[in-house]
Amino acid sequence: MRHCLPSRATALLLATVGCVSDKAPQPGGAVDTGVALLDDGTGDVGSDSADAGGGAGGDTSGGDGGSGSGDEGSIDCSAERANLGNVYWPEVGPELCADGVPKSVGALWVGPDDSITNLAGLECVCSVSTRMRIEYVPALTSLRGLEQLDQPPAIFEVVDAPALTSLDHLGGHRSRYEHLYLMRVEALASLAFLSGTESIENFFVGPAPALTSLEGLESLSSVGSFQLDGTGIAHVDELSGMTRAGGLSFEENHSLTNLSGLANVTELADLSLIRNGALENVGAFTDIEESSSLVVKGSPLLTTLDGPRTVTDRLELWQVPALTDLGTLEVSSALNYVYVGETGLAHLDVLEGLRTAGELYVVSNPHLASIAGLSGLTAVDGHLRVVSNPMLSQCHAEEILVAGLGEAAVGGDFQVDYNGECGAE
Repeated sequence: MRHCLPSRATALLLATVGCVSDKAPQPGGAVDTGVALLDDGTGDVGSDSADAGGGAGGDTSGGDGGSGSGDEGSIDCSAERANLGNVYWPEVGPELCADGVPKSVGALWVGPDDSITNLAGLECVCSVSTRMRIEYVPALTSLRGLEQLDQPPAIFEVVDAPALTSLDHLGGHRSRYEHLYLMRVEALASLAFLSGTESIENFFVGPAPALTSLEGLESLSSVGSFQLDGTGIAHVDELSGMTRAGGLSFEENHSLTNLSGLANVTELADLSLIRNGALENVGAFTDIEESSSLVVKGSPLLTTLDGPRTVTDRLELWQVPALTDLGTLEVSSALNYVYVGETGLAHLDVLEGLRTAGELYVVSNPHLASIAGLSGLTAVDGHLRVVSNPMLSQCHAEEILVAGLGEAAVGGDFQVDYNGECGAE
């Protein structure tokens, strides 16, 4: 037996194939689901076309105590469920749950809507199989209405929800997410809903200045890409269980002082640390033999860079005026991109192993006195610029790069200029 939404002359009708759809929506868009609207047969429940209803019905704009289109707890998710495709809420209106039948949804799209403060009205949605996206809901403070979910879908996104403080009402638990994206969630103060999650392929949070703790991520051991932008965290101690990361990115976390909580990471492809103004030391990654890229920019207090040991593709050290020690860092014989600018480095011995580069920039390093580390360079495919390093003797720079490397070995612009006087060496 299949349960389906009630039929009305101006509301939702079932397609002739019934309620069940075997097509899963992809992250890029909607698909035909086997649930049709009367006027256009799009297969989406609650799209803007046809008479799907312009509002959610009930009191969806009220506080957390509101019950929307049904009484909380009145739906029995253990009963047989109606299978729907894409559901757009609140456009679908109160008829979604009016029949009291539990629903299994392919994908759930919430918003845009500037009045709803919770998700009361979705109490009959017991599972979402592929994707949930909550977008442009400036008044939303709670996910109340989703407590009954079996588990969140593997793709879960919240965008432009500046009043949302937590996701604690999101029902169920998932040990692995494919895509978890929380963007422009300025009031978000907790990630506790992720307690027990072990793997996230793509993780992004930010800006979220109210988020001062990563509590909830203690079980996380593996990530594909992990990015925290504009949070209030001071440390990442809750990430001590992480051992593998495709890429780690921390940007504009102005209270972040260190990354020592990531000391157990032994596999890391890319590390990006950008404009973390309070960052004093990294304190991690010394056991990592090799990473593809290392980008450190805009950390005025950072003095020492420890780990990873070898960079194989991209090295950027920029706007780190106190950085004088690169620890045991080395580079492979070929890098695609090198930028060293506005650092406290006195030499470039870190580049001794470099033989070829895609592009190479050494710019505005006030204490740089030697580029002997570039003596082994044989070719630069693109631009080479070594300029505006006041303590670097121009004669020394020309000896290494003009007489040594030679302009013919550079495929793009070749500029060695505006460095210190020749008597500076």
